[in-house]
Amino acid sequence: MALAECRKTNSDGVALSQPGGENSAGAPDSVPSTAETLTGAEYAGFWRRFGAFVLDVAAVLLIGFGLSIIIPILLAPLVGLPSDLQIVLSIALFWVIVPWLYWAVMESSSRQATLGKSYLDIVVTDVDGGRISFARASARYWARVPSGLILLAGFFMAGFTPRKQALHDILTNCLVVIRRP
Repeated sequence: MALAECRKTNSDGVALSQPGGENSAGAPDSVPSTAETLTGAEYAGFWRRFGAFVLDVAAVLLIGFGLSIIIPILLAPLVGLPSDLQIVLSIALFWVIVPWLYWAVMESSSRQATLGKSYLDIVVTDVDGGRISFARASARYWARVPSGLILLAGFFMAGFTPRKQALHDILTNCLVVIRRP
């Protein structure tokens, strides 16, 4: 008797297959592991990721500096913001909002990479090699805080873990891989 014919049924009468076979929908029973799903993927190492980070910081500084000057100047006459609030708004834009949106929007986009990562041909994926959502990209961005608080050890983990993951990658189930041509 062939393996496909040796099906058992559960208490509801739904056909179940033997290990290694197919289920009643014709799909394989076992889910491929991450290593099987990302066959041939080359993980981006610490130094390549560091280079991308340096390029991204330069981009964020330019964008953030420009926006932190322009937006409060444009909003002040329209809303009548006192100068103290303009300063607070500038600081919040420059140090919090712009960097978060830059990394989260770029990494969750169809490009899957920031400007620095694109330049160095690396992308951020989920553990199955797929595109990450804005929510996951935001969580990954904010998970960098504990990576930095432990004397940057969370970032250095990318040089020593099997899949070259930093702490924030592990916490959010993400990978940074070299883009395939």
